[in-house]
Amino acid sequence: MTGQRLAGRAVVVGSGMAGLFAARVLSDHAEEVVLVDRDGIPDSPQVRDGVPQAHHFHGLLPGGLAIAGELFPGFVEDLEAGGAVACTAGRDFVVWGPEGKSYALGVFQPEPMPIGTFYVMSRPLLEHCVRRRVEALANVTTRYGTLVRDPLAEGGRVTGVVLDGGGRLDAELVIDATGRNSRTVPWIAAMGSSTPQQSVVNCDFAYASAMIRPRDPDAMEGAGFFVLPDPAAEHAARGAYLVRIEDGLWLGGLGGRFGDYPPADVDGFREFGRTLLHPIWDEMVSGAELLTSPATFRFPRSVRRHFERLHDFPEGLLPIGDAICHFNPVYGQGMSSAALQAQALARLLDRRAGQDRGLAGLAQEFFPTAFEVTRTPWAMAAAVDFLDSRTTGDFPAEEMKNLAMFQLVSSLAATDPEAAKLTFDIVTLMRPLDALHEPPWPERLGLGSAQPSPA
Repeated sequence: MTGQRLAGRAVVVGSGMAGLFAARVLSDHAEEVVLVDRDGIPDSPQVRDGVPQAHHFHGLLPGGLAIAGELFPGFVEDLEAGGAVACTAGRDFVVWGPEGKSYALGVFQPEPMPIGTFYVMSRPLLEHCVRRRVEALANVTTRYGTLVRDPLAEGGRVTGVVLDGGGRLDAELVIDATGRNSRTVPWIAAMGSSTPQQSVVNCDFAYASAMIRPRDPDAMEGAGFFVLPDPAAEHAARGAYLVRIEDGLWLGGLGGRFGDYPPADVDGFREFGRTLLHPIWDEMVSGAELLTSPATFRFPRSVRRHFERLHDFPEGLLPIGDAICHFNPVYGQGMSSAALQAQALARLLDRRAGQDRGLAGLAQEFFPTAFEVTRTPWAMAAAVDFLDSRTTGDFPAEEMKNLAMFQLVSSLAATDPEAAKLTFDIVTLMRPLDALHEPPWPERLGLGSAQPSPA
């Protein structure tokens, strides 16, 4: 950071991954950052009430992991010390689909092709590692077990928050990291500002997961596997995962769509697993001990709020993470998308600090950038969701050219290491879809000097 501090106090509402990343970024630019969460936060990795999906499989994609490493040098070592399982993509994670066993997701790759590293762990461990780093920052204070009731507003701008019970926190900037049920929309509506238009994909996905103690921890190949749905099968939407996590345990989950949801009772959970495309999930889980009852989570729709189209957004307030854009969680993009937004915010604040510009107009400058960095995960998730004919909503037609190019490149990935690397980088949010327009890909695909599709 260069220049003077941009704020005396910044308040971050919500201390999930988006809030934690935002607090880290703001610590470079505010005298004090106050992180507020309604949950009481445990001192060790544990599922908390405010993260109902925390029972399920989480992985910080390589794109998000790289940003976490920039924000917190040594972060990978934190994960390893906590027991996270290192995984080499293209070798250690297997996909069982209608074509058979593949070492890649999204393309049939029958032979290993090591291509990159990521880590598998429980969501509580991942969040704990990030939280511990944020709490160690000298100018970050926490207010856990504290409910934010309303914004403080004066002259059409947000000047802090009102806490349940009547307390208040004055601030030059309030970050809304409260997730899918964003506080921003009702707040700005009450202030008389316009509310954002939304793009919606009605994907209706649900899963059930349980913590498992295997009889033989080495019985599973590599770090884990997916069993994909079989469109030609009786239960065409059913899929599953099984992954290694810390402490020698496994995390196993089942998924389904549009009313065909995995049950929460143990017997029904196991029976659902016996109907999958491939018997490997049942073979691994049938002889193992379920340490927890299956926890369920349903995700009816993906939503993208178009804050970038607003012209009267109030000063002093900024939503981030799922408050801006949230996707079907089965693709594992949410936390890395939050990291990309935090990185974009960091760059914007660094530039303003260097120019001594202050915070005026921050949201209006941030929203178009946030839109850009979420283009790839939104388009990728929507494209896969719309493969199911029952999905309805707003297909990202503006990304058709990019998606077609991605399909062409991914079709080469099984035998072409360069294509495999680009496919991997885009899927894991290391690079955006616009990377398809960089040499040599337009020429290789017979498109000449193609230009990126407009956002």
